[in-house]
Amino acid sequence: MSNIYKTLFKKPQQTQVEPLSKTFKFKTKFAMVGTIGSGKTTVSTLMVLTSQTLSNMLPNFTCRTLPGSTNIIDYVSKMRTGHFPPKTDATSPERHEDGLLCRWAARFGGSKQVNIPICDLAGEKLQSMIQTLAHRRRDPTSQEAYNISSSLINYVRDCEGYILIAPASRAMAFQDGVQLEKETEDEELSGISVDPDANLYNFVQDIIAYKENCKGKPIKAIAVVVTKWDKLMPYAQEMGIDLDDSTGQGIQSFMETFFPQTTSLLKFEKDRPGSSLELRFFPSYVKVAKDSQGKPQRWPDGHDKIEMEVNLRIPQYWAQSYVDLINYLGTFAS
Repeated sequence: MSNIYKTLFKKPQQTQVEPLSKTFKFKTKFAMVGTIGSGKTTVSTLMVLTSQTLSNMLPNFTCRTLPGSTNIIDYVSKMRTGHFPPKTDATSPERHEDGLLCRWAARFGGSKQVNIPICDLAGEKLQSMIQTLAHRRRDPTSQEAYNISSSLINYVRDCEGYILIAPASRAMAFQDGVQLEKETEDEELSGISVDPDANLYNFVQDIIAYKENCKGKPIKAIAVVVTKWDKLMPYAQEMGIDLDDSTGQGIQSFMETFFPQTTSLLKFEKDRPGSSLELRFFPSYVKVAKDSQGKPQRWPDGHDKIEMEVNLRIPQYWAQSYVDLINYLGTFAS
């Protein structure tokens, strides 16, 4: 029996996976970008989990997950048992792309289908890109760009929508440069800033410059997801900043205060004459289980446990924000 089980469920050999955009028709391709450990995979996993939950709740809504070249189905299963998904493998030369097919049935017949492909650009790849760009500014003859996966970078540059991950826990929110969490400490990545605001700015600036120089497709949509809000929340509230503000002013104040350079650049692009760019901000957190002393509970492997909704196999997270994110992305798809 064990041999039969192994035969049925063994992992298939690794093969090159075709981009989803070659298999399914997408009106708008999205790329998700953030630095190492900023929460990209968690955001992508929660998008899928939210769409599945909506499918169970709403009679007129159905969805299908496209795993693409990722293990997103396994990640969702892990989150349903209180485990965070692993961060993206930055050593892989392939794009990490999954997608969602969402369908809303109309009251009087017919339906609207939304196809959302998401390419997760590993933080290490982003940081290598930024480092290379910084080096090329100092030395235009440098050939370091050839050491980066050109196909991955070109895919991301050619997208028309972007999901930027802004980790609240790494914001320069305290005096003397203290951060709750730090950006990468890899000394070899000398072109990387300790400030996530600077890193996001450099990425967006590169995208804009590429599209200007190569007359690429204009950017239609940018969604900024502020992750790990639960870590900074107690301190931010003392500063008078609350992301759970129905007016949207709270998250706007957060971005203007702790990601001012990125926010300024995004505003410039949004207000550019003839621009149709739609810009939205979405707060995010996943509640970590705590013991009686208020300390995070951890699994045997040392990773944090997620606080779960009772008897639902759903993590406690900012669910409404992900519903809003899915609806927002859906407005840019066919």
